[in-house]
Amino acid sequence: MFLDIGITTDLSLVPNRVTELATAGFDGVFTAESNRDVFAPLVLAAEHSDLYCYTNIALAFPRSPMLLACTGWDLQNYSQGKMALGLGSQIKPHIQKRYSATWEHPVRQMREVIESIKAIFKCWSEGSELNYQGEFYKFSLMTPIFVPDSMPWEPPPGWLAALGPMMTNLAGEISESVKSVLKDFLKSEKFEEENIEDTKQPGGEFTHIGNNKKPFYVMNELAKKAVSAKNQKEGDSAGYFLWETSKGFNFKSIDTLLSQKQRKSIIYNETHDTTSKGIPKGYDIKALALSTDNRINVQKKLQLGAYSTKSELFNPFTTEWTTSTIDILSEEGEE
Repeated sequence: MFLDIGITTDLSLVPNRVTELATAGFDGVFTAESNRDVFAPLVLAAEHSDLYCYTNIALAFPRSPMLLACTGWDLQNYSQGKMALGLGSQIKPHIQKRYSATWEHPVRQMREVIESIKAIFKCWSEGSELNYQGEFYKFSLMTPIFVPDSMPWEPPPGWLAALGPMMTNLAGEISESVKSVLKDFLKSEKFEEENIEDTKQPGGEFTHIGNNKKPFYVMNELAKKAVSAKNQKEGDSAGYFLWETSKGFNFKSIDTLLSQKQRKSIIYNETHDTTSKGIPKGYDIKALALSTDNRINVQKKLQLGAYSTKSELFNPFTTEWTTSTIDILSEEGEE
């Protein structure tokens, strides 16, 4: 669990304030778009502490996505990778009468804000062409002189504030929530984007970790609720599987796994005839033995929600189940 607090003091007081908060054990600080600039205090917070810094929130519509991307990039670099760009829409009277900005279709406009910022970040970090064409925003020019210096950190994550159901649905599909858990909470780099299959519906209450929800508990709940973006309907989907291999994490729909081309057919027996004659027709490989390595740090796995004190293991070759109970108080919490 992380403990964050807002800073609303005068800029001259921010350095001492964030030092006090860091000493007191806080993990992060955030600013709000009220009677002060929302970004300036975070510069001072990053300079005088190691606290995580984010806007909670910065108004998106009065600002160009290009300016938001530029500010977010600089703060992420200055804070050494400890910044998040929290965005929100406010309400129509404030946007039109206080900021003299456009308010027409806020959900569609907010989607384009997020998409265009991602496109800009991709251009800067990967050197790809900038070509975003939307209803509200269009970006197609990025000459080298305007590309910011590279940095050793990923671009800052974008967080969306939402109250109504339509904006909440925009807050992020389940697949994006899975990526967020892997990146932000498990700090894992062991997954490829293509191995996290896109979903069509939002993560809802499972978008964020809180209220004692452990990372893997959250992802298992997401797997139950996920529906693939590949033209599936709720009720017609078999759900998702989350698993880890030596190459990293995978999150894919069961329907996709069942429909993919079979790779290898394996038959298990203990006959030591390894010639082609010993492999029955229709099989590619003969498995002669099965071994498992169950050495794990149980205490760490329990904290992540990736393990429980009782495990049931299924042997696919003998179709037998074995049940084991772990004593978490054993030496170093290992089985």
